[in-house]
Amino acid sequence: MTITYWIQHADYESEDFGLIGRSDAEAVFKKHNWKVELERKRALEAEGQDTCDPGIGFISTDKRILHLCPQASGRVLCHYHFDSTWRVFGVTLYRNQTQEYWFEEKRDAALEVVSRFFANDHKWIKQRSKTASKVFDAAVA
Repeated sequence: MTITYWIQHADYESEDFGLIGRSDAEAVFKKHNWKVELERKRALEAEGQDTCDPGIGFISTDKRILHLCPQASGRVLCHYHFDSTWRVFGVTLYRNQTQEYWFEEKRDAALEVVSRFFANDHKWIKQRSKTASKVFDAAVA
């Protein structure tokens, strides 16, 4: 499976990158300076600017998207986009783009999500999204 990635900045600007493998994706996530990105977000907000959570996103050839946004608290907001279908007797009746979100309590736990994304473990990611915390940090809400 081919996966590309991007880095999202707090001012809605993003940098698109090419193909990436699992181990390189984990390294980019760990080594990127999220502290600077989050400080930039706070500075923009103090100026009254509109912001978004900085993060890293991965897109697979089948159009699934995993977007991870580290938070100042150390948690990671995870967004997972995928097509869901309703089938009856093998006939697709309905197809919809679905988004799940949840928080991983530690950045290391988010690396497991990245690993499962690269392993095409869609079932595990969907289950994880249902069992993990969906409670926003007080500063975010």
